[in-house]
Amino acid sequence: MILAKLTKNNGVELSDKKNTVILEGNEISLNSEKIASSGEYESAGIEIIYGENSALVVWERIQIVSVFNNSEPTVFEKSQFSSCDVLIFGTNELNKETANSLIEAFDPKMIIFSDKSVNDGLLTVLKAQTTTSVKLSEQALSDEGREVFVLE
Repeated sequence: MILAKLTKNNGVELSDKKNTVILEGNEISLNSEKIASSGEYESAGIEIIYGENSALVVWERIQIVSVFNNSEPTVFEKSQFSSCDVLIFGTNELNKETANSLIEAFDPKMIIFSDKSVNDGLLTVLKAQTTTSVKLSEQALSDEGREVFVLE
C-alpha cells in the first residue's frame, strides 16, 4: 500500500515502508535520486516516465500521473499515461476548464489535489473530500465513479 500526503512545500509525498517518491512542481525525487528531465527511470521496482507536462509513476501496479502545469498533455502523454488510476494535480491556479480537459485526457479513477492547486468552485463540482492522507492500493481504487481528495 502507498500512502499519499502533502509535503511542507505543497507537493505530494508517496511512500510505502521502504521507498518514497516526492512530487514537487516539475521535480520528482525517487528515494535520493532527483528527476527533472524527460526519460524513463526505474529504481526499487518503481518506474517513472517523465514527459513534458506530466509524469507517470508505476508502483505496485498502480498508475499515478502527476501533472506539472496547465498545458495540454502531449500526444505521447495522452497515449502512454491514459487511462490512469490516480491523477495528482500539483499545479497552481488550476481552473475548471483546464482541470476538466486534463481529467478527460487521463481518465483517472481517483484525483488528488495538493491544497495549493485548489479552485474552490472546482472542488464543489467534483465533490472533493479534504484529508491529511490517502491510501493507494489496487483494492482501494473504485471501478465505478471517481473519488476526489484534497490534501491538507
